[in-house]
Amino acid sequence: MPKYDNYRPEINYSDELPSSPLPESQEGNKKNPPKKSRKVKNITKKNRVESEKKVNTSKSTKNSQPSTPSVGFREFIAWFKSPSARILWGIFLGCFTIYLAISFISYFSTCIKDQSKIAGAAIGQAQGIVNPGGEGGARLAEFLINEGFGLGALVIIIWTGALSLRILVGRPRFQTINFTIKCLVALITVSLIIGLVTYSMHTPVNWGGYHGTYVNEFIIHFIGSIGAVLLSIFMIALFIVICLRDLVNWLIRMKRKRDARRRIIAEEKAARLAKEEAIRRMQEQEEIDDIRAGETVMLADTTNMDVAPEEALEFSKTDVGNYTYPEVPDDIDEQSAIYSESERQQFGSYPESAPSVNDSQDADLIARADEVLPYQPEEVVNAGIGGQSPASEPVYSEKSNQENLGDLEKQANSDAEESYNHVGDVYSTEEDLNDYDESLDGEDLKTLDTAEESEEAADEEVEESNDPMVVNVNTISQSGHSRFKPDIEHYEEHKYKFPPFDLLREGAERVTIDADEQNENKRKIEKTLLDFGIPITRIEATVGPTVTLYEIVPDTGVKIAKIRSLVDDIALSLAAVGVRIIAPIPGKGTVGIEVANKDPQVVSMRTIIKSNKYQQSKYNLPIALGSTISNDVYIADLAKMPHLLVAGATGQGKSVGLNAIIASLLYCKAPHQVKFVMIDPKQVEFSLYNKLKNYYLAAIPGEEDEPVITDMPKVEATLNSLTIEMEQRYTLLKNAETRNIEEYNTKIREGKLNPAEGHRFLPYIVVVVDEFGDLKMVLGNNVELPIARLAQKARAVGMHVIIATQRPSTNVITGIIKANFPARISFKVTSGVDSKTILDTPGAQQLIGRGDMLIFNNSEMVRVQCAFIDTPEVASICEYVERQPYPQGVYLLPEPTIEGGDGGDGAANDGPIGDRDKLFVEVARAVVNSGRASTSNVQRTYEIGYNRAGRIMDQLERFGVVGPSQGGKPRVVLMSPSELEDLIATLGG
Repeated sequence: MPKYDNYRPEINYSDELPSSPLPESQEGNKKNPPKKSRKVKNITKKNRVESEKKVNTSKSTKNSQPSTPSVGFREFIAWFKSPSARILWGIFLGCFTIYLAISFISYFSTCIKDQSKIAGAAIGQAQGIVNPGGEGGARLAEFLINEGFGLGALVIIIWTGALSLRILVGRPRFQTINFTIKCLVALITVSLIIGLVTYSMHTPVNWGGYHGTYVNEFIIHFIGSIGAVLLSIFMIALFIVICLRDLVNWLIRMKRKRDARRRIIAEEKAARLAKEEAIRRMQEQEEIDDIRAGETVMLADTTNMDVAPEEALEFSKTDVGNYTYPEVPDDIDEQSAIYSESERQQFGSYPESAPSVNDSQDADLIARADEVLPYQPEEVVNAGIGGQSPASEPVYSEKSNQENLGDLEKQANSDAEESYNHVGDVYSTEEDLNDYDESLDGEDLKTLDTAEESEEAADEEVEESNDPMVVNVNTISQSGHSRFKPDIEHYEEHKYKFPPFDLLREGAERVTIDADEQNENKRKIEKTLLDFGIPITRIEATVGPTVTLYEIVPDTGVKIAKIRSLVDDIALSLAAVGVRIIAPIPGKGTVGIEVANKDPQVVSMRTIIKSNKYQQSKYNLPIALGSTISNDVYIADLAKMPHLLVAGATGQGKSVGLNAIIASLLYCKAPHQVKFVMIDPKQVEFSLYNKLKNYYLAAIPGEEDEPVITDMPKVEATLNSLTIEMEQRYTLLKNAETRNIEEYNTKIREGKLNPAEGHRFLPYIVVVVDEFGDLKMVLGNNVELPIARLAQKARAVGMHVIIATQRPSTNVITGIIKANFPARISFKVTSGVDSKTILDTPGAQQLIGRGDMLIFNNSEMVRVQCAFIDTPEVASICEYVERQPYPQGVYLLPEPTIEGGDGGDGAANDGPIGDRDKLFVEVARAVVNSGRASTSNVQRTYEIGYNRAGRIMDQLERFGVVGPSQGGKPRVVLMSPSELEDLIATLGG
């Protein structure tokens, strides 16, 4: 912990007073004893009295002189530095820039007419001025252009205009002194160059000004015309290096950003088309393999056959969802086999929208295969593999059908080559095609080389062997060491790009230290404690961004409670807000006094994100909250908290804190690793995050368009859906014999769990609830109970809840909530009672606001200045993520269950007729015609409550119109329109 201590008081606490020094006269008398003459003694005494009077007079004169400026002067200085004065200066510079521009531009056409009128006239007496700026504008233009720096004076307009914009709107960003020096260099350079070019011209106006004319006259006279030209070239180079470097760098950055956006769009389009073509080609290959599956292929005579045991046979299994890729046959064309394997490794799995071969296509393909491969049964040789009994099935003679089989395979290979050529057409240049081929990493190329070598070796063995062998394709057994390829590898291969640091504003990397302020506060604290009879032996200061911690070591015998009771007196002495006493500091033998700085500094989110502590963090869900008093970055693991309760009064930084938590997760976790469920009753806090819906957001079925929940009735349904998701995850963990989400996902990555059994990669789910007090007021226990259930059980399955409220009262933050939210954050609150409610201890009411917060985690209280992230920064991050390729889509939560109630539309009493709702027929027809059965869709279409829509869906399930709920997927429609009409007629319409 860095310490800043420039003050070491040495205090004498003894009862004896120090002896005062003797006057010089007395010292002199000691050295030189007085003479016996009485007259001399009287004269010496008289002189001493007179000298003492003179000293006292001079001291009183010095004390009477004012040592500080007058009150009026101090008020003027304070006003001069105020924001209102800056705005006035900005407006003045803006108006002056416009006036100067009008006068300069008009001067080019009116200079000849106005020169004669203002040449001999006194100021304010010129008549007939043509310049729109009047006599003042004409004289100003004449002075700065003709008699000053010529056309270089236009730089003055740029200088004043940039200063005005910087003061008023904060842009462009530059250092005033640096920008002024650049403008001065530009002014001199332009004047000299134009003065040299127009040196030999005789015009009424000196376009280089007197400066350019007379300086060039001296230069030409001193170093000649060639030297003047060379000097001008040097000035141009100096101007480019000093003034235009920033402009060139800005243009280069803009070009790179534009090229990056175009490249991302082109890559996304090319990858999508290539993926579609590759899937279609693989399906055609799979059709051929399906025709040959289950058949026995005879390669030679059956005498003297040697069969390898089962353990010696190795078969690679690529499990993708419910599909299994077979090995590429040896006799397939080499290029087709290699490209197929590479495509399998690149794309990983079929998307949910991948087209499948229907029954009619299967029938046509089998009929075509029968024409090419007529059925010719031969004698079946009984042979087994690994001791198993052989299967007695019809076989095809390879010798009689080799040519026909080759024709079918050549046709498939030609289709594959045509698909590959079509994929190549997506890339406009040969360089783009090379980039596509280079997208395979080293492991992919290594796998392809291994596949080629194994196929060549297999061909050689078949050609050299004359031994009979029969292979039954359907009897290949799956060993216990098979590796299932999870869907998560598809996302990990595409290298999701995290948002860059440039989207966040730059902040101060170091905290400025005001030594005078520290020393003054130390002196006041020491004096106040001494006034109340509390001596101290040592005092040190630790400067933070907004608060300075003064650590004191009291003298022996001083009670800590006595120091703790002086918080108001110390605040009065220091004339400061936010004074807080920590007595004692845990782990130290000191007492801490926190005092707010006079000039607090803003902690930028960029500084926190770029810190080594955040970048090197090994946490599962690292959240970067801000900077501590000791200027250390505060980072916590949400996965270990495991839930977070945030409270604070209005306008104290609660929303900024939530945005900081979300942004810190977006900068370290990819979309497949974490999902957010955002509940925003105010409708404006999280609206920007709707752009992340295809990447980071989760929602119930039917709410994919706006996953950020702002409607109160949908909050209850979403929370119930989260509890179902929690139970389903626990079921998966039980079946996988794991205890938490980390162990489960590790098994998924290692391929130890079969996706066909429902296993999938489980992302973390972070539930962010804003204005929990408002939800509690509207929904009551309907919102508290599911949140309490999630807080009690959801930690092990990777679901974490963050709730925020501005009313930390006991009726909002009940005992159930407090018991299950061990980690808490409190911004400034209005009273000590609220502080005790949220933190179980007072202190939050003494914070200074504007992001100043207390964090209670792991039984430790830390004061932190929250990192500031503004709304434009959040919007930039969301826009960057939205432009990323390969969106996953909204993470669908399970269909929530309905447990009675109406849902808030008041139609429960007059809606149902008998066992069926009056909207039953209309909804049933709409569901059957559209083929989509979703409770949320019914609710939104017919503008009814969610509970009533759920009951209608249950009625449709009871009458067999739709299937049961399938978690996050829509229900299956089981009836055709004609069958539904028959059902309606049976039920009596």
